[in-house]
Amino acid sequence: MTKHDIVERIYSKYQGDLTRNVVKDIVSFVFDEIVREMVEDGEAKISRFGTFKVAERNAKQARNPRTGEPVMIEDRKVPKFKPSRYLQNRVNNLPVEDMKEDDD
Repeated sequence: MTKHDIVERIYSKYQGDLTRNVVKDIVSFVFDEIVREMVEDGEAKISRFGTFKVAERNAKQARNPRTGEPVMIEDRKVPKFKPSRYLQNRVNNLPVEDMKEDDD
């Protein structure tokens, strides 16, 4: 699913109430806010969906797969996602009706 697909699904549900451009702005704003939270706080938690976190990776020695030459990879930050139990249960077709909204 792409960002465009999300916009189209929301637009088709609320057609007549919202314009496609308004829906596009809202979807972009939501994604921008998730990124902003990750940059500022290192974490963005969405109930019943999951948690986006920023993880630190230490520098390490690696190899170029084409040449076999050793390469040094510097310290870096990488985004990670941990799905909530609700999402995991939905994906695995397990019961979710008795789960609280904040169960992650």
